[in-house]
Amino acid sequence: VIYDLWVLFVVTSDEDRQLFITVDNEMELFIDGERHKISDDPSAKDWTQTKKVILPAKSRVIAVKATDRGLGAGLLASVTRDSLLSDRTWKVSTAEVDGWTAPDFDDSQWQPVTEIGQHGMDPWKTRSMISPKAMWIWSATTYYADTNAHVVYFRYRISTMPSTLIHNM
Repeated sequence: VIYDLWVLFVVTSDEDRQLFITVDNEMELFIDGERHKISDDPSAKDWTQTKKVILPAKSRVIAVKATDRGLGAGLLASVTRDSLLSDRTWKVSTAEVDGWTAPDFDDSQWQPVTEIGQHGMDPWKTRSMISPKAMWIWSATTYYADTNAHVVYFRYRISTMPSTLIHNM
C-alpha cells in the first residue's frame, strides 16, 4: 500500500517589519484602519524624504490617502526583504468611502493601480531605502487628468499566511 501524505506548513512571522514609503506630493498613512503618526510629520508632505514606519507583524491592510499637487504623481513603497512592493497588486479609488481604511472593508469594486514606472525613473530618481524592485503607482483616472490637484486612495492587503507545501514526506 502506498500512501500519499500532504503536509501544509503555515508560516506566520511574529516579527515587525519596516515599511519604506513616499508619495508625490502628500500622504496620510493608515495601518489596519488606524491613522499612523507619520501622517502628522512634515516629511509626509515631502516626497523627497522616504518615510520609515514600523509595520506590526499581524498587520492586514495598508491604506494611503495621497494628494498630488500637480507635475507628477506617484506612490512608491517596499517592506523589509521585498516582502511587499508597490506594484499592480495594490488597489486604488478616486472616491473616499466610509471605512475604506479598515481591514474588513470590501474593496472588490476598487480598480487596480497603474504602474507608472520603475523605481529610479525620472523625475523622481532613486529614493533611499526603497527597493529597486518597487514600482511608482497611481490611478490612471487622475494621473492623465488635466488638473492641478487630486486625491486618490490606495489599499494593499497584506498576505497573512504564506505557506510552503511539502509533498511525499
